[in-house]
Amino acid sequence: TCRQLTMSDWAKEMEEAEQLEYQLPPPVMEYNKDKSIKREISYQRDENGNLFKVSSELQVEVRKLSKSIARRKEWKKFGAAESDGPGPNSANTYPAEEVFLQFVSGRPEDEAEKQADELVSKMPKNVATCRICRGSHFTTRCPFKDRQDSLDVDEQAMPIADTSNASAASAAAANGGVGSSNAGIPIFKEAGGKYVPPGLRQAAASGVGSPVGADKRRDDQPTIRVTNLPEDTTEEDLGHLFNPFGKIQRIFLAKDKQTMASKGFAFITYQRKEDAQKAIFGVSGFGYGHLILKVDWAKPSND
Repeated sequence: TCRQLTMSDWAKEMEEAEQLEYQLPPPVMEYNKDKSIKREISYQRDENGNLFKVSSELQVEVRKLSKSIARRKEWKKFGAAESDGPGPNSANTYPAEEVFLQFVSGRPEDEAEKQADELVSKMPKNVATCRICRGSHFTTRCPFKDRQDSLDVDEQAMPIADTSNASAASAAAANGGVGSSNAGIPIFKEAGGKYVPPGLRQAAASGVGSPVGADKRRDDQPTIRVTNLPEDTTEEDLGHLFNPFGKIQRIFLAKDKQTMASKGFAFITYQRKEDAQKAIFGVSGFGYGHLILKVDWAKPSND
C-alpha cells in the first residue's frame, strides 16, 4: 500500500512538472508616464511548443469628453456583457450600419436658387444691348426688329386731313352740300404727319387750324406704348390687363387691315400720369401669351 501511494505521488509530481514546464509566464504591463507609452509583454507558444515573447507598445492619448458621454461610460453593464471590462466586446457587441447625416441650412429650392444666382454672377457680362428689346444682342440681330419697324411705320401713317380738298369741302359746306356727295366732310388719307382728332378735322379742312395749345395738351396726355403683344390680343384683353392700375381714357390697338390680327403693339392713355407710371412698372417684363411684354412711355408726336 505504501508503495502504491508513493508511485501515485510520483506520477502526480511528474504531471505537475510537465504542466509547469508548458505553463506560460504571466504577462507584464509597463507604463511610462513621461512619454505616455504603455508597454505590454506576453508569452506564447507555437505549434512546435517553442516559447516566444510578444511585446506591444501603445500610445496613451488623453481626450476630453462631454459630461454626458463620461456618465454613460460609467453605466453598469448587464446581460451577456455583465462581466466584460471597459469598452465593447466583439462577442456580444457589434456596430450597426453607419448612418451619415447631412444638415441643410435651408430648403433644397433655396439652395438651387442660390447656386443658379452664383452661376449667373460668374457669367461674363454682355457687351451688347439691343435698343429695341434691351436684350443681350446687337440691335441688327433683334428678333423683334420687324415689329419695331412696323410700329414706326404705323406711327407715321396716322390719318391726316387732305388740305388740297379743304377749299372745295368748305365751299360745298357753304352751299349746303350741293354738288358733292361728301360735302362738308374733309377727306383724310394716310401720310407722314400727326393724327388729327375728329373734333378738329372740320377746322383743319377749313384752314382755321387747331386751337392754341391743343397739340400740346395731346402730347401731355399720359400715354404708354405696349409692344410684343400676341396676334390674338384684343382691346378687351388690354382692358383687363391695364385696368387695375387706374382709369383708362383710351385704348388703341394696331391691327392688320386684312386679317384684323394684332400687329404686336398698342397705345393706352390714362387719365392720371401716376397710373400710367404704375402700369409701366407693373406690366413691363410680364409674360403674356408666351411673350414678354415691353411697356414704356409713348414718344411725343413731331410737328
